[in-house]
Amino acid sequence: MPAMLLEVDRLTEPVGDLVDRLRRYTEWFELLAPKADADKERVARHSGGAAVHAFRLWPGLYPATGHEGYVPVAFVFTGKTDVQHESRM
Repeated sequence: MPAMLLEVDRLTEPVGDLVDRLRRYTEWFELLAPKADADKERVARHSGGAAVHAFRLWPGLYPATGHEGYVPVAFVFTGKTDVQHESRM
């Protein structure tokens, strides 16, 4: 199953940056596909169905998972010690 990896540097990264990344993650999954009709997307969104995903950009980039919702996000935390921080990939 595809996942979006979100690296978090526990040594130097403030929590506000993590919150901002999560906000951008959500915004990215809300982007409309290039030829999507915004009016039809709005109607689908207000009807409460999964049909709204047909208007989004991301289903064309990620293979279908068979699950509702966005592609899962996986947090990758780097170590807190200097040695762990220097050896991260």
